Amino acid sequence: MVHMQMTRRSFSLGLAASAAALSRRPASALTDRGVRLGVQTYSFHDLRQGGTPAVEQIKAAMKRLNLNDCELFSPDIEPFPLPKFSWVPWARSSSTTTAAALGKLYSEELHSPEFQKQREDLRAWRATTPDTYFHDIAARFRAAGIEIYCFNFSFTPDMNDEEIDAGFRQAKALGAKYITSSSTLTTAKRVVPFAERHGQAIGWHGHSSVKDPDQLSTPDSFAKVMAMSSLYKVNLDIGHFTAAGFDPMGFIERHHANITNLHIKDRKGNGENMPLGQGDTNIAGVLRLLRDKHYDIPAFLEYEYRGKGSPEEELSAGLAYEKTILES
Repeated sequence: MVHMQMTRRSFSLGLAASAAALSRRPASALTDRGVRLGVQTYSFHDLRQGGTPAVEQIKAAMKRLNLNDCELFSPDIEPFPLPKFSWVPWARSSSTTTAAALGKLYSEELHSPEFQKQREDLRAWRATTPDTYFHDIAARFRAAGIEIYCFNFSFTPDMNDEEIDAGFRQAKALGAKYITSSSTLTTAKRVVPFAERHGQAIGWHGHSSVKDPDQLSTPDSFAKVMAMSSLYKVNLDIGHFTAAGFDPMGFIERHHANITNLHIKDRKGNGENMPLGQGDTNIAGVLRLLRDKHYDIPAFLEYEYRGKGSPEEELSAGLAYEKTILES
């Protein structure tokens, strides 16, 4: 493992870059009728190259969409190619790829020597990359008037302590208010002392796997994770929550003070992801609830269905749908 040494000069430059970035933080995020709108950068499937090239492309796409608020997906800034099972579902050529074929690809690639080598390289990169790298990324976004509201760094069971700690250091260097994380109750419990040592709040993201008691998917599982620490909150994905069989509006009303941000997506009751307005998720009710109750909860679009257009085109359509709801 090659370790990067931070000199006193690079540390000082990092502090200066961080201060300059913060001074360019947007005075206010894009809002429509008081609802703060943004995007989960995971949505830009065709732009994900990793590292600063992806950052520049995402910045440009966000400016074209007139968005200045995001939840930054950690692989977008890590200079490693994503495994095929991460991007094949969104490739135009794979529109007929079956779930069984994707499952086979996932199993084969996950256990391949190449993937295992890349996983070790990523672990080493996270542990050794200095804060100045993340200060630079923050400065790039904020120079364009874009705020990194959350940093999506998902804690996984195979992480060692050094890698978990790296996620907190990165979030702090990026200036993110929250970390968001897809994980399990077991891993969340392990992360408690790290969060408390760093004083960093985490919004735990749920899915729809209600049969696994270790998964975050039900109101009860979210109650359990919030009980672990006063720093633990919820990043509620209203599409997943609907597919799990629960009412996002009721949950938001009860727990709005402990929700970091929403993921706006549409899903059918059978779990299929759909364009906004074509599934069973009460998107209109949720957005109007934020508007009418003046809840300070950002609503971040997450593009996760296989659309006919580019991610930017699909996000543009999603934003237009949101605005139509909020203005009616």
